[in-house]
Amino acid sequence: MLKKLTFLNLNYNPISVLNEGAFDGLVMLERLSLYDNHITHINDNAFKGIGRKLMRLNLGKNKLKYIPTDTFHPLTNLEVLDLHENRISQIPDGAFEGKSE
Repeated sequence: MLKKLTFLNLNYNPISVLNEGAFDGLVMLERLSLYDNHITHINDNAFKGIGRKLMRLNLGKNKLKYIPTDTFHPLTNLEVLDLHENRISQIPDGAFEGKSE
């Protein structure tokens, strides 16, 4: 049913964790906004089933302190990543491997 969805806005929700497979089946998704939630943790495979069309991801204004190394690897066409207003103190080597600036 949601396979044709291209934009998903989940702003201003009480989401605290992005679990493995959270977006499975959303293969046409181009934009995902999770702005101003309470996200403290992103599972390594949270974006694994999202498809390769995602170009924009907004994780701004959350409570992230750390980004797991493989989090963004499945998002091969990601062009814009917004992480502003988080508490990230460390980004591991290889977190953005294969991505251009």
